[in-house]
Amino acid sequence: MSEPVLSVSGLRLGYGRNDVVSDVAISVAAGTVVSLIGANGAGKTTILRGISGLLRPRAGSVRFKGRDVAGEAAHVIARRGIVQVPEGRQVFANMSVDENLSMGAYRCPGPIASRRDAVLARFPRLAERLDQQAGLMSGGEQQMLAIGRALMAEPEILLMDEPSMGLAPLIVEEIFRVIGQLREEGRTVLLVEQNAASALAIADRAYVLESGRVVIEGTGREVAENPRVLAAYLGM
Repeated sequence: MSEPVLSVSGLRLGYGRNDVVSDVAISVAAGTVVSLIGANGAGKTTILRGISGLLRPRAGSVRFKGRDVAGEAAHVIARRGIVQVPEGRQVFANMSVDENLSMGAYRCPGPIASRRDAVLARFPRLAERLDQQAGLMSGGEQQMLAIGRALMAEPEILLMDEPSMGLAPLIVEEIFRVIGQLREEGRTVLLVEQNAASALAIADRAYVLESGRVVIEGTGREVAENPRVLAAYLGM
C-alpha cells in the first residue's frame, strides 16, 4: 500500500466548551478509500471539518504530504489539494449546473473545458441539465453535482460527507459506483458514511468512531467482520 498522504494524530476538536473529538488518529494512503463509520453524533463530520480547515483543531496534527496543515484556513487547505463534498450537498441553488461546476474550478486556474467534459462523462445526467438551476434538481442529481464540483478542483484527497444521505437506493448504488471508479483511477477518498455496509465494502481501510474516539480500525474486511460492528452497524 502507498505511503500515507494524510496522517491525523492526537486530533481534538470541539464547539464552545465541549470537546466532540478526542485523541483521534487516522491514516489515509494515496489511491485508497478510507471509511469512517459511527452513529449520529460520533464525531465523523467534525473530523472532516477539522481536516478541511472549517474547524480549528484544539490539539493534534493534520499532516498532508508531510506538512502540518492543522489550523490553516479552509481556502488554503483546499488549494493544497484537500477538497470536501459537504453533507447535504450544499450546491449553489440559484446558479445553473454549469455555473456550479465553474465555481468548483477556482483552485485550478486556466482552461476548465477538459475538466468539465470529464465530469459530464462521469455524470451524463448533469450534461442534460447544464443550464438548469441547481436548486430545482432532485437530491440525487444535486449529489452528483456536488461531487462533480469538487472534482473540478482536481483534488488530491476528496473528503466525502454522507454522500448517500436521503437518496433512493438506485442513486446510492450509482454514488458508490462512482467512488469505486475514483479509486480505480488512483484517487484518494476519505468517506464519512452512515451506510456502514456500503462504506465497509468499498473501503481499503476503515475506522469506527464512538463518542469522538476511534474504537475499531483495520481493513474494510476486518472491520466488517468484527463482531461488535456486525451487531451494532450491520444488523447481524
